[in-house]
Amino acid sequence: MNALVKHQYLFPILFLALITALPSNTQSLQESQKAELDALVLQQSAGLAPGLAVGIIKDGRIVYEEYHGYAELNHQIPIDPRTRFNIASNAKQFTALCALKLIKEGKLKLKEDIRKYLPELYKDYQGQITIEQLINHSSGIRDIYNLLGIKGTTWWATTGLNNGDMLELLEQQSALNFEPGSQSLYSNSNYILLTEIIGRVVGQSFARYAKELFENLGMPNTEFATNYMNQMPNKSRPYANWGTWKEYPSITDIHGDGGLFSTLRDQMRWEQIVQGMDNDALTRELVDKSQAPIPGAAVQSYGYGLEFSTFKGIPYTYHDGSTGAYNASVHRFPDQKLSILVLSNNGQVAPNYLAKRCANILIPPDQFRTIEYPQRPKELSAKPETADLLGYYKNPEGDLIRFLEEGGNLAWKIGQNRPFPFQHVEGNLYEMTENTQLRISFHLMNEDEPHMIVYYPGAEPRYHKKLLPVEEPESYFQAINGAYYSEEVDVQVQLEFQGDKNYDIINDGDRSQALMLEKDVLRLQGYVVEIQRNDQGQVQGIHVNDNRIRRLNFDRK
Repeated sequence: MNALVKHQYLFPILFLALITALPSNTQSLQESQKAELDALVLQQSAGLAPGLAVGIIKDGRIVYEEYHGYAELNHQIPIDPRTRFNIASNAKQFTALCALKLIKEGKLKLKEDIRKYLPELYKDYQGQITIEQLINHSSGIRDIYNLLGIKGTTWWATTGLNNGDMLELLEQQSALNFEPGSQSLYSNSNYILLTEIIGRVVGQSFARYAKELFENLGMPNTEFATNYMNQMPNKSRPYANWGTWKEYPSITDIHGDGGLFSTLRDQMRWEQIVQGMDNDALTRELVDKSQAPIPGAAVQSYGYGLEFSTFKGIPYTYHDGSTGAYNASVHRFPDQKLSILVLSNNGQVAPNYLAKRCANILIPPDQFRTIEYPQRPKELSAKPETADLLGYYKNPEGDLIRFLEEGGNLAWKIGQNRPFPFQHVEGNLYEMTENTQLRISFHLMNEDEPHMIVYYPGAEPRYHKKLLPVEEPESYFQAINGAYYSEEVDVQVQLEFQGDKNYDIINDGDRSQALMLEKDVLRLQGYVVEIQRNDQGQVQGIHVNDNRIRRLNFDRK
């Protein structure tokens, strides 16, 4: 082997050794903590499988850095410090950071109407929709992915779908979920629009502007993917397990709300900056501002691409991301100067849950301030008949739990998940067979509103109203039959009553089954369809709702 060939083989080995040898100050972790963390990470995947990268930063130092599994299965390329993951919605903190930088420079204002930059949107809406409301999800703008779902478009499998396509669909929208600023509802559309505004303000593509910022921050391996066909060194592939590992398609170019590829090292670099490491690219004031809710905003639970909550009584800042089989989570505990990062290309990994398990290992138990919640009612009543327990129950947010009889046992079912059996404890109290800490008390003799109360371990009990059968003549149900059309998504659906409160909803030849559980309200596969009537009771149209869309109007043809 000649010298040139030797160097060609030797260079990648030396490079990997050098980057792996970068300082990772694990001395502040106890040996028992490191052993627990290692065991936890190793549980996430086994054999030839996609994996994850986990990083922990304490007091500005990297105290834990671990890579496990494979970035690419065909050629069995292991995950290492060079591996880039799509961090999905964790990108929002960086999109918001770009906006915040422009705000500090006086090139953008939080209270400016977005139509100063995007005059093609919501031309008939007379109120304000501001930059601030995009950032903290209080704009009322519907989520673009949910709109595509109603159109029947599988966005993640649509080749080359990009931000321009998203903007075109948003231009068709004439109504909002709610009055801007009146409430908050997470919508990816907000951050796609934010990228467009930033690009128009700086006079170059948003992705190029963001790339310059990342390089100035010392994050050279972080960039938004704007063309799925472009080569990206060390890019991990996403895999989901459908009996065997299969690659999840990643063929779209949508970015700003997600679509950000980064390494664990780059993300840990940002965490060190957040925890106080000096950096010339941003002032300390700007970094600190990016980590807090927007002062004076009506919404304080969401700020610059970050959510704010408590974990076992401890304040923390976090965000999760999920795109296909890519998953990511960041948990920051400011009082403890602790950050936990989980990046994964494995669809079976749950980064949020994993980050919390890491926090349980790292935070001393005496720092947790847990609240004791009741785990049963104050007084028990008589055991109800099983037949009386069956049916649907709705919580204040509109989510449903169904109780049915499964193999002679009472069981609850949520959505398309399998039924979970319950067993009787005493009186009107029941517990889940597979998790006896989850309990339910039924209160069906309440004439005003029969209900149940769910006692989740360590959480405030949840109230669920029982839905009583809709009692109306056959003509009432038949009157809903017909065709309905929405200009905002260019979709026509047909409603056909099938008897016993069941309907077929037909969209482009595909039939879905819907059930009327409440008067003038149909439920199907995550959608709530509200029947709209005039003062005379005649059906005029329908409103379609899901978790990120409200009152999408379909007029009766």
